Amino acid sequence: MQMKDNGLEWRVIVSDRGKAIGRALREFTPEAIHQRDVWHVIHEGQKVQEKIDRAVKVLHQRTPAVERNAKRIEEGGKPLGRNPQTDVRAHLLDVQHMDYIATSLRYLCDSPPTVARYCRAKRSSHSDKSREI
Repeated sequence: MQMKDNGLEWRVIVSDRGKAIGRALREFTPEAIHQRDVWHVIHEGQKVQEKIDRAVKVLHQRTPAVERNAKRIEEGGKPLGRNPQTDVRAHLLDVQHMDYIATSLRYLCDSPPTVARYCRAKRSSHSDKSREI
């Protein structure tokens, strides 16, 4: 409020888009554009990347079980496990699709290289500060 009383105005604000700063900006400068800074955008993308990578790993690990269940079905048996998948081709398409998603997201999270390096450096400096406390 003091800044606005002294004649300082802004059109664009870059922050982590926290709730408190968002409320303050809507109250004092509702016409200003509020956008998220690059570090937080990349950081959110990296969290999604980690989840996708775990999902890809699980799918790859399930491939032998799907193949065993398909073989059991061919031999006239019943598949084992909870919600067993028996279609190897469909499973491999799922694996391929998830690999594609993971690769595409990795491209977005790591490009351009200077931004990714900056984000990794900021992330490590944040973790160093938390260790000091």
